[in-house]
This record gives sequence, C-alpha cells and structure tokens, in this order.
Amino acid sequence: MNKLYENVKEKLSLIENMYDIIRIIDPINKNIIDIKNGEIKDLKGKCYENFNNGTICSNCILIRANIENDIFIKIEHVYNKVMLIIAMPVMIKKEKYVVEIIKDISAKNNKISSINYGKNVNIMIDNMNAKMIKDDLMGVYNRIYIEERLPVDLNNSVLNKYLLSVIMIDIDDFKNVNEEHGEDIVKKILKDFYKLIGDLFAQNSYWIERYSNDKFIIVLNNVDKEKAYKISEQIRNLLEDISFKYSEKIIKLKSNFSIYSAEDEISDIKNILEALEKNIFEEKQKRIEEEIYKEEKLSRLNYRIQELRNVLNEMCISSDETVDYQQTLKISQDLDKLIVEYMKNVI
Repeated sequence: MNKLYENVKEKLSLIENMYDIIRIIDPINKNIIDIKNGEIKDLKGKCYENFNNGTICSNCILIRANIENDIFIKIEHVYNKVMLIIAMPVMIKKEKYVVEIIKDISAKNNKISSINYGKNVNIMIDNMNAKMIKDDLMGVYNRIYIEERLPVDLNNSVLNKYLLSVIMIDIDDFKNVNEEHGEDIVKKILKDFYKLIGDLFAQNSYWIERYSNDKFIIVLNNVDKEKAYKISEQIRNLLEDISFKYSEKIIKLKSNFSIYSAEDEISDIKNILEALEKNIFEEKQKRIEEEIYKEEKLSRLNYRIQELRNVLNEMCISSDETVDYQQTLKISQDLDKLIVEYMKNVI
C-alpha cells in the first residue's frame, strides 16, 4: 500500500504540504481500499462516513472523476475546518479507482473558525456544492447528479438482487414551446410536469431529475422492463388527456420515451444514457417519417376526393333532362357533405 501511495505521489508530483490525507476509493461502492502483496481489499467503513453527516455526498466528485476520467475539486466544511478535496482517477490492476486527496486549507490561518459565522459557512459551502448539481430553472437535480447517483443505484440493484429500471422522457417540440410562450411559462410547465409525474409513484420507490432542457430521467426501484413500459404508456396517455393552463394560454405536451432495465450486470453509465438518447432520437425520427408518409397519403387522398367532388358538380350542370334537376342538386350536395365530413374525421 505504501509503495502504491508513493507511486501515486510521484506520478502526480505532489509535495508534502499539498495534502493531509491520501485515500484510494472504489467510487461505486464507496469503499476505501487497501493493497497488500498485490491483493486489493476493502477496509471497514465508507469514504463519506466522516463527511456530510455520514451520508453519501450528493455532489460526489469521486464518481465524476471516474466517469469523466479527469480531476475534480470541491470544498467541504467539517468540524469547523475548511477541507479541500481533490479526486483523480487511477488504474490499479486494470481496474479504475479514484485517489482522494484531502487538505485542511484553514489550518494555518483559520479565519472561518476565528470569526463567529455560525452556520453561515456550512450554508454557503453547501449552496456552492449544490449549485454544481442543481438545475437553475427548476431547482431539482441535474445531469451531473444523475451521472453520479445512477451508477451507485445500478450497482446496489445487482448486489442486493432487486430490479431497477430507468425511463427517459423527452418533451416534444420543447424549443417551440419556449419560443412561443417564454421562460416564465416554461418554468411553470416544467414544475407542473415534474409534480404530475411524481404524483404517480409511491414515496421512496423512485427518483426523477432533469437530464437536459427537454429530458427527464425516472429511476424506478423494483420495476422490470415490462412494468416500466406500462408506466411510460400511462404517462404518455396522461399527457395526451390533460392540458397545462396558465391565464388564457392552454398548452398540450407530447412526449417520447426510452427504457433501460438492469437485469444482472452493471453497464457503463455513459453507454446507458447514450442508448436512452439514441432510442429517443430514433422514436422521434420514426414518428416524423410516419407523419410525412401520412401527409403524402392524405394529400393524394385529398386530390382524389376533390376529383370526385368535381364530378358531382359536373353531374349537376350537365344532368339529363329526364332527371329532376333540383333532386340531382340535392343528392349531389348531400353526397358532398358526406365526403367533407369523412375528410374531417380522417384529418
């Protein structure tokens, strides 16, 4: 273990006053690892137990370092000390771990503790960390948080042998809604949409966050793919049946869905999210193609219908003298009404 630490320090060109503690962490399981005689073992306890009141950090830079294969930094306020935490990915026996470097940057000149700030320091640092993982418009968690939490949930579902499914919801034509109605209305729509979806599920059985401008992620515990599909159809039908009303504005939303279900293996989080987005894109493209095909068929049908109506009109103009003109006109008009009514129903 000591040799590994020395290699890490040498590789990263660290100097002594840059750190107080160096730990090697399994970022998914949150285990602190030890390496002796070439064997990798988990030490007792989790990496977060001395931070964040003993709960998993919502702004987990260990996961981000692991996913992005890059260095990340944050500040925590622990025991009246300001701790700078650096996370760096490292490969050990062909497996990726994260080196966590912790430094008390307030040790020599701790103005934070010498001035009576009360809880304001904690609040400010918590808000700073939350800003990284919260959506500015809605105040809910964003893509960074999703990419940090989802790997842990997927891993836990495999270890604890329970089902887990992920639904990605895409709000169709969201850009047009934004341009037509403005940011204030969009903010209300998103919050009402978020609440509408949340009201469908029992507490603690799911979580839902905003993945991007027009996409949300729902993570469902103890739900297989078949049930996830039924839930997505329930949401789709719900959105088709309701309208969002704000003053005199009535707005309908259309949606697209993509589903991932974790069976018995852990997949790379980026691959999962990319697959969900790809499925959304393909569904939208398929629907666009179907609409184009339908429009072409309707256009052709409309042309033929117009031909038929023209024939009816011609029959009225050039009707045989043996046939009552008024009756012919009335029949023609009634037939025309039936044709028009049919086209209304088709379109």
